[in-house]
Amino acid sequence: MSQPQAERKCLQVDLEIIKKLLSLVDGGQNAALAVITKVIGSTPRAAGTKMIITDNKSIYGTIGGGLGEEIIKRECLKALAAKNSFEYKINLTGDIAAGEGMICGGIMDVFVDYISKDDEYTREVLTRYVDSVHNNKKPVLVTITGLTTITGLTGGGPMPLGRKAVVSAGGYIFGDLGSPIINSLAISAAGSIGKNIKPGLVTLPLNEDNQVQFFIDPGVLNPEILILGGGHIALPLVKIASLLGFRVIVVDDRSEFANTSRFPEADQVICDSFEKALASLDIGPGTYTVIVTRGHEHDMNCLKMVIEQSAAYIGMIGSRKKVKAVMNHLAEEGTPPEKLAAVFSPIGLDIGAETPEEIAISIMAEVINTYRGGRALREN
Repeated sequence: MSQPQAERKCLQVDLEIIKKLLSLVDGGQNAALAVITKVIGSTPRAAGTKMIITDNKSIYGTIGGGLGEEIIKRECLKALAAKNSFEYKINLTGDIAAGEGMICGGIMDVFVDYISKDDEYTREVLTRYVDSVHNNKKPVLVTITGLTTITGLTGGGPMPLGRKAVVSAGGYIFGDLGSPIINSLAISAAGSIGKNIKPGLVTLPLNEDNQVQFFIDPGVLNPEILILGGGHIALPLVKIASLLGFRVIVVDDRSEFANTSRFPEADQVICDSFEKALASLDIGPGTYTVIVTRGHEHDMNCLKMVIEQSAAYIGMIGSRKKVKAVMNHLAEEGTPPEKLAAVFSPIGLDIGAETPEEIAISIMAEVINTYRGGRALREN
């Protein structure tokens, strides 16, 4: 992969902010990390967006600018002065929206997280998180953000807001959130983030009277698109997916269609039978699978293998007649109806696409709609 292409690849989570935070505290500065934990309505940035302010008032990152960000900067300075962490809510639908000239607004919950330069525990946890992400181990960073008092579990004092741990893909926890019960809840919270692997809040019952609130930061590299078939649609599809920051894998069993000269933007090009290639690939919740092979039989065999995996998206090209035949065949072989119903086929949002380039755009529009949780309607 070329250097310019590598620079286009972004982490789904803002890993660079975490790395900057580590460098700042390593350099002897206290810092406040502002994290958008929840949004309702129209807001400038999504949950997971981060910003840092240090005790010398240096600022890194943004949570959307404007008066809302200015308020959070003020709250970060308060956190630095008081040396504590807390939640803060910004209502962009009222006076702030009016002051900014906004036509519409929303609500942002922000966790203001005080990080001390002397906090070796947090530095160790964050370092483990960053290293695990870079090694593609799919860790989850769990931060306690709730305000519940835990009587009898942490000495009767307030919940340690901002306390962090890393949960591995296998459910192993690195760090200690204060008790075995909370550690167990953190593992459960990390496992409940859903197939789209998006940052967000998870609240779980601690006992009959109390709940614990976690913010989940999934450590997944940019989402992956697996394109099965290297034909005429794959050419623009690879270019568009790469431009959008997806990690791109192309598979075809013909050497003239599966090579890096044909697909210079792809991260990986596999020339092998579709069956062998799929057996060797790790298709998970961050994989968006597009089936555009050259024939009915290859499409059906690919779908048969992929549909058993936990892919975030499965789309298959074809006419309604062909799609119906494939679905009927798999149903007769025992594929559950709910799995067949989850397949996007005919593939792509209905934008009246005709050329390969237009079809590629319609496919990526549907992929993005799925990835971002958009409201575009699937063709019936």
